[in-house]
Amino acid sequence: MDARTLKRALYGLLAASGVLLSLVALFLLSVTAQNSAQFDRLHNVLIGVNIAGAIVLFVLLIGNLIRLLREYRENVPGARLKARMVGMFVGLAVLPLIVVYYFAVQYINRGIDSWFDVEIEEGLGNAIELVRAVLEIQKRENLQSTRQMARRLAVVGERQFVLELSMLRREAAASEATLFGNNAQILATSSDSTSAEMPRPPLDVMQMLTKEQPYHVSIEDTQDGSYEIRTAVLFTVRGRAEPVGVIQALFRSRNA
Repeated sequence: MDARTLKRALYGLLAASGVLLSLVALFLLSVTAQNSAQFDRLHNVLIGVNIAGAIVLFVLLIGNLIRLLREYRENVPGARLKARMVGMFVGLAVLPLIVVYYFAVQYINRGIDSWFDVEIEEGLGNAIELVRAVLEIQKRENLQSTRQMARRLAVVGERQFVLELSMLRREAAASEATLFGNNAQILATSSDSTSAEMPRPPLDVMQMLTKEQPYHVSIEDTQDGSYEIRTAVLFTVRGRAEPVGVIQALFRSRNA
């Protein structure tokens, strides 16, 4: 087997390998497009096949160009015609492909990306509005539960405050409930925590009493990354018109 035949066989083998690698890449791409889980598993394989195919085609291109240049310099019959045909092919095929590729990339970067940005922005905005609506509902429900606790405590004696407050806290699903007097003194408290830490008022109790603010609601972050809703309402006892204290309740987040 002479050198020319060997070169032709080598070029044919490289061309067949390039076509085969291209078909394998298309097959893997179709598989990953149908199942996103396969994409993570075959991602590296797909990149490797495409790189190998590109290297094979690049070697074929460089080899043919070198052979054409050598034949052109040696004035081989038909070399000039072949060079003109290659030039025409580049002008008619490669340049339009480059133009199409450039505008396709620009379209993807500036078009589709902007669509996804709008969709993501709208989705995040809707999610934020939904979270705010849920929090407002929870705040109203927890405030109503605290008011119900204050109404029921108003009709019991002071000696029954502790027992009644504990029962009302469990019924309201609160994590903590505390009754503060005029001087912020704790009259009764109940909690589902075993911590010895004393409960603290949400704000100046005297300010609520003097200004007769009917209620207070706030959302506070906790150490475990969740949140809790703190409510407080004025507390009156039977037979007295003016408020004598403030009842406070803490409600942990429902998804905590």
